Amino acid sequence: MFKSVDYVGFEGKLELLAQAERANLLLAGEIRTWREDVEVVWRPATNDPRATLELTLGLKLPNAAGTGTGNIRKWVFDPGEEGELRSDLRGVWLNLLDVLIDQMAKNREASSADLVEV
Repeated sequence: MFKSVDYVGFEGKLELLAQAERANLLLAGEIRTWREDVEVVWRPATNDPRATLELTLGLKLPNAAGTGTGNIRKWVFDPGEEGELRSDLRGVWLNLLDVLIDQMAKNREASSADLVEV
């Protein structure tokens, strides 16, 4: 499914680990392109009292590489809130895509500048 999935810092936090595992299953449905190349890291959130999990996604493409990180809000695990959970997951994926697009644009500009100098 993914290149790798790591759960970091969940010792003694079985309920939180179960939430991360549930969210990871949904994440697979949100990421279709390059899924087999995506590295996933789940951690308990520590920097936002409204969040329960921190998700980091990493991807290396031939012309760009980067990571995107975001928090998964606590209440999205409540019954009936799966759509909001998917939205949080999609937000982290979009953060990563923004990083990659920015990097590709900078690479293209650098290549264009090199061509002009020749």
